[in-house]
Parts: sequence; C-alpha cells; structure tokens
Amino acid sequence: MRLLKPILLLLLLSSIFLIGLKVGRRETPEPTVIRITRTIVRRELEPELPLRVFPIHEDDYVALSSPYGERDPEETGGYGGYFHSGLDAYGTWNARIVAIDNGLVVTHYPPPDGYYRGHPVLGGYIEILHQDGSKSRYGHLGETLVHEGTYVHRGQLIGRQGGTGKCTNDHLHFELEVGGRLVNPLRWVRPPR
Repeated sequence: MRLLKPILLLLLLSSIFLIGLKVGRRETPEPTVIRITRTIVRRELEPELPLRVFPIHEDDYVALSSPYGERDPEETGGYGGYFHSGLDAYGTWNARIVAIDNGLVVTHYPPPDGYYRGHPVLGGYIEILHQDGSKSRYGHLGETLVHEGTYVHRGQLIGRQGGTGKCTNDHLHFELEVGGRLVNPLRWVRPPR
C-alpha cells in the first residue's frame, strides 16, 4: 500500500505531462515536414537537377539536332511525320560518348566494317541496363569500346560518335527506357551548355 500511492502519483504526473505534449503538438504547426514534402513533389514533377550525365562528353558536345517525340513532315523530307523514339545530338568530330550512369552492357553491335554489319538501323550500337532497371541506348556510333557483359561506370567512355546505320551525318541517337517505356531523355539528362 505504501508503494501504491507514489506509483499512482507518478503515473498521474506522467500522463499529465504526455497529454500536455500532445496538446502542444496539435497547436504547433510543423513547417519543416511541409517543406520537405513540397521539395520531393517538385523534383518528381520538374526534375531540375540531372540525375545522370549527358551521353556526349561535356568538352565535345555541340548541340541537340532532333528532339524526342512527333516529327513534322518537313523534317523528314516530306514523307510524313513519325514518332522519334530518342534524342539526336552531335558533338565535335569523333566526339566521346559516355555512359550516363553505372550499369551492365547487355547489347552491343560493333560499327559496320568489312566483318560486321552493325545494327540494321543504328549501326554501331550499345544498350546498357542500369541498376534501377532503366536502359540507355546509344546509336550511330563510329567506334565502340565496350562489349556485352562489361560493367560500366557513370561518365565512362564507351564509344565514339559516328554516322553508321541509317543516317545522313555524324551524330548520336540516344534513347532512355524507364519502367519499360521510352521516355524523353531530357527529363533525366541535361545538355552540358
């Protein structure tokens, strides 16, 4: 009995203290949590910071030449518009092509020469499977420096720009597949300038 009174008093005081904390929480807003939530939403809707490096080395990059999406018939020589599944960009002659992120080379077509035909449309071609399940594809390469089964690192040199396959001039055709769908690469990579 002697111990029961102090224990009950202690329980009463601790419950008053806990109720006071709960009341205090209800009255005090939590702006930090709101700011963090807004930042996460903004990054998902408008990724302003590139998550990966651009596929043409920043010192070699010149310009974008053809965007992702529907093409106007005038751009295709009057043959009617079609959907361009990637992004075309070009760099200086023999520009360095780099891996946009860490990954495993899963497909490799050496550029056409006397022994190899290359990819039927993209000529020298590399496809990389990244750790998050996305895939990046690099086409029209004049030289490839990796093979199937090679693990590459973000920014690693994997090839050189070329004009192989079905194209009219030297450039890089770059595709990005996220969640099993081709997406606009400019949402994940940004040109250096």
